[in-house]
Amino acid sequence: MVACRQSEAFRQCGVGRRVPLNADPLGGGPMNEITPERAIVIFGVVALLGGIPIGVQGLRRRGTSATYESRFWIQRAPQLALLLNVVLIERAFDLSPESLLDLFAHLPSAISSLIAWCGVVLYVSGLAFLLGGWYSLGTNFSTDAELLRDQTLTSSGFYRVVLHPAYSGVVQALLGAGLASGSLVAVIFTAAVVGPLGLRRARYEEALLVKRFGEQYENYAASIGWRRIVPRFVPFGF
Repeated sequence: MVACRQSEAFRQCGVGRRVPLNADPLGGGPMNEITPERAIVIFGVVALLGGIPIGVQGLRRRGTSATYESRFWIQRAPQLALLLNVVLIERAFDLSPESLLDLFAHLPSAISSLIAWCGVVLYVSGLAFLLGGWYSLGTNFSTDAELLRDQTLTSSGFYRVVLHPAYSGVVQALLGAGLASGSLVAVIFTAAVVGPLGLRRARYEEALLVKRFGEQYENYAASIGWRRIVPRFVPFGF
């Protein structure tokens, strides 16, 4: 629960966050208003529920490869960085509007709102790529970076536009949520920590795929411009 201190017209919720008396302390607006915060939560819950079947399958298949990579920086560091990024975003919704860490601190409300909703769109796109990548892999999916014994090459679904849809989705979703929350720290952390760690893990997986599938994988990757994180329909990226 969020502790709130009530005054004549406002409640003080969290760290310096003031909302009207008829507002939801978790959303920052009237109960019947869809805010960027609520949109993030709603789409996040939908994605969580939608990802349960494939996630459970991936956990069950985890560690079933012929050789398993146990290095922390490949397997666990990207996952821990993701969780820390989520915490930063959650805390950002409770920042004081005057905080130097708030992207919207000195912007007109119309511009702040536009940026926040663009963040929501990017967040939803990221969730689509994340779940789409998992489901595109099907029985090839594992929650760890590994090639399963019966692994086949996947080049359909979301893999037609990017080599690593799930990692692309994670970066998109975290950047989008960071923008929606106005968190300068979360945006920087995604770009400087989560992205590079995901890219390192992606390159490790590519080396396994090249070793297993050889020219077949290289031709597939070349056909989409070796786009690892940024989908090929975006004019520039990597």
